Amino acid sequence: MTNRIAEASPRFKARMAGVFQLLEGVTATYGEVIVLGNVVVAGNAAATAANILGYPGSRAVILAGVRTLAYRRRVPYRMGASHV
Repeated sequence: MTNRIAEASPRFKARMAGVFQLLEGVTATYGEVIVLGNVVVAGNAAATAANILGYPGSRAVILAGVRTLAYRRRVPYRMGASHV
């Protein structure tokens, strides 16, 4: 499998990168415009929180975010061995 990827032409790799960049742009726009507009209630934090918690899978996303923040606090980012 990795041999096929290594042997792929630069043009194919560039096209695949373009396809994935297009997909990323479409999904980011959808999330920022459609989803965010349906979740956020201007001037009402309680309603916004209720909307966030009402979305399917939102608790898993929140838990993943909390775990990531906790991990980052325990294991600080290090630039290299000289910055230890």
